[in-house]
Amino acid sequence: MSRDEFYRKVEELNLIPMTSQPSLGQYIAAYSALAAEPDTEAILSLHITSHLSGTYDAAVLAASQMPTEGPRIIVFDSLSGSMGLGFMVLEAAEDGGSRLRAPKQSWTGSRSCGRRCASS
Repeated sequence: MSRDEFYRKVEELNLIPMTSQPSLGQYIAAYSALAAEPDTEAILSLHITSHLSGTYDAAVLAASQMPTEGPRIIVFDSLSGSMGLGFMVLEAAEDGGSRLRAPKQSWTGSRSCGRRCASS
């Protein structure tokens, strides 16, 4: 949908769009699809701060309902939003998953990356 279409719909329907967190079923479907990929060793699920949304809590609940014999699911509360979360995603992508492969090691992420990356 283009920007113009979006605003036309807002005017036509006289509704202001609202956001909602993904449902438990949507998380389970996403985790299941990722787990079914043959190369998936672990799933890193980064989320907007739990202080602003229930997204993180829903992801934790969904991960707890996944089969234990599948890939490890690491649900991470960024304690950030916007660019801070974006920098964490970039850091995870650049890492290539090496930290996820380490046994008994969780992805720690850099919650202070927003300040560090913005000043680099």
